[in-house]
Amino acid sequence: MSFDIHLFIHDGSGIELKLDQAIELLKQIMVKEDRQMALGQEILDAVTAENTLIDSFLALVQGLVANNTIDQPTADAIKAAISAEAAKVQAAIVANTPPPPPTP
Repeated sequence: MSFDIHLFIHDGSGIELKLDQAIELLKQIMVKEDRQMALGQEILDAVTAENTLIDSFLALVQGLVANNTIDQPTADAIKAAISAEAAKVQAAIVANTPPPPPTP
């Protein structure tokens, strides 16, 4: 992200006040940027944890099949249920993502 900041000071009066105001605005921008970056990292961490959880669960199901704890049709039903949830998430993302702007 980039910012263009233009500060015009005329006749020298109140220069310190104007500079203090500009500095305060820059600080506010930096705080907001830090918050946005932190939120982005939180979302990434949550998605990564969810993927890890699903992958771990699928490995567990395959392990149960390999040990004859559950049969393959049961494992397939479990996988289908997980896939259905993933399909819901995918549909929600598609429904809430705006189309790209037309190219000029």
